[in-house]
Amino acid sequence: MANFQISITNPTTGLSDITDSNDILTIVDHSNYDEGSPEAGHSQTDFDAFRKLRITLPSGTTYLFSSEYPLDGDITLAVPNGAILPMSTSYSYTTGDGKYIIELFALPTWGGGYSYEVSTAPYVVHLGVIYKCLRDTVGDTPATSPEDWEVVSSMDSLTTKYQLTKNVTITSDMAETWARLVYNANCVNNKIGCKFEELLRDPQWVDAVRLCLAQEAVPVLMKVDAWTEVATNINFGKIITDKYGL
Repeated sequence: MANFQISITNPTTGLSDITDSNDILTIVDHSNYDEGSPEAGHSQTDFDAFRKLRITLPSGTTYLFSSEYPLDGDITLAVPNGAILPMSTSYSYTTGDGKYIIELFALPTWGGGYSYEVSTAPYVVHLGVIYKCLRDTVGDTPATSPEDWEVVSSMDSLTTKYQLTKNVTITSDMAETWARLVYNANCVNNKIGCKFEELLRDPQWVDAVRLCLAQEAVPVLMKVDAWTEVATNINFGKIITDKYGL
């Protein structure tokens, strides 16, 4: 019997399955909803009501995909029950380069015939309310069994079994500006075949090199969670990008 674990890690590559292409961010949910021998109450059909994906933009503004839309969230999000797995969600952004925080939440719906165990830290949703199991229980309805179930006021209180957070950075505008500046310096500004020293004096080539260095630094800094330095590099890149408006 395998315990449920929320995940966006591609089991083949071992990497987080988040991609950015043409201003569209795609997040793939690889959680083991289809586990052949799931723990009690955690089969794919049990995840039929509560699943949310929250994206925090570089500005701090949040956008919420929610299975409970329109009562909650900005747009609807499919539930695992009956879905083809893994599940992909695409977000079309207009907010440009920066750090994006991806948060995924999923909970099974309480079932009266399941044996819920505290040892696996089970949380469930029942009639739209989140509950935490306080002691091993079978058939005790959360809404009427406070000795067995505790109301959870926020999905942010869930354990890592049911929620995950992933920071990603987008530098697409920086990359596009870098490519254009390199082209301008080498081709448009008549620098083809020129002496190296002359190319170094070209202001667009200099800015292209600075953009390149900033981009290359970002993934290295991310690996050591140096997010202040990541933001500094991206903000520097935005200054150059805005300068040319390419």
